[in-house]
Amino acid sequence: VTLQNRMQATLTRLAAAYELTALRTLVDFATVTGTTALLRGLVHYGGGFYILDKSGDRIFHVSPPDLRDEGISPVPTTLHQPQGSARRNLVSLVWMPQGGSWPRDRLLVLDSNRGLQEFRQKEDPRPLPLRGAPDWASFQTAAGFEGNLYILDPKASQVWRYVPTDNGFD
Repeated sequence: VTLQNRMQATLTRLAAAYELTALRTLVDFATVTGTTALLRGLVHYGGGFYILDKSGDRIFHVSPPDLRDEGISPVPTTLHQPQGSARRNLVSLVWMPQGGSWPRDRLLVLDSNRGLQEFRQKEDPRPLPLRGAPDWASFQTAAGFEGNLYILDPKASQVWRYVPTDNGFD
């Protein structure tokens, strides 16, 4: 190995940057949807990925690929959503793991009206009350940790913490 190669390897390690090689496409959403997808959110959990597509205001579930099946991509499924006027303009995905007084692992989704929905496989999403959401000066992202929901409000320089209740977050 040349001195130049060793120096480059050391710089890469120090910069915590790694070259990703042998990548393959997991899912081509243009092929799946037949149109351009505007992917705006990704949440990983043990059983796969949830992906927010703004172009269709929908959420896809993609199972993890079987690495033995080279070239075969998993087929995404669309989570059930209400139709017509009950449909929401979805803006952010949150994986809420079980913890504290939150009893289950579940995908939560915020919409443009600051509404919160709990998504369940093969069922309509369940609206969850989110007290004080109109008080936010802005919304950038959300995260779940130990049963609590955290909302980043950069205009107010605030992080809002919501604790779970029997039917929502307070």
